[in-house]
Amino acid sequence: MENYPGSVKRMRDEGHGIGLHGVSHEKNIFYNGTRGPLKEMEYANSALEKIVGCRTMLIRTPYGSYPYLSTAQLKTLTSHEYIIWDWNIDSRDWSYRNPQKTYCATIKLMNTCQKQPKVILFHDISHVLETMELFIDWMEEKGYTSEAITPQLNPVRLGQNKRKGR
Repeated sequence: MENYPGSVKRMRDEGHGIGLHGVSHEKNIFYNGTRGPLKEMEYANSALEKIVGCRTMLIRTPYGSYPYLSTAQLKTLTSHEYIIWDWNIDSRDWSYRNPQKTYCATIKLMNTCQKQPKVILFHDISHVLETMELFIDWMEEKGYTSEAITPQLNPVRLGQNKRKGR
């Protein structure tokens, strides 16, 4: 955000849902100690506030909230009113690194995923812009719409049924 404040302002101005992802994106740093994830989100929220004058409570932790986020870290984040989102469709763009393969795999998952809402994981890597152009055209053709994630929505979470023992 600090490197691209204009992009952050544009996202806000265009009505996109703004969420945080942390700062380091390194497992050993982000998930270090009970307050590690909170520290990263608070730092990111401070940067967001300096740029656009508001904070957000919407977050997605690096690598997803399960299995890395401990129960204590989860409680710490939620006690500070953070709302944790994950995904239920992984485009695997990070693995395929090819626009056509990523697009085809994502379409296949969209057609088989019965969960609602459908939340797709894409990353900001080089080929994803081309993938997104293909994917958005497909969505429009099939009558899909997209909406901003807001605090009022029920978050999609990984491993919710598995977390009890953590």
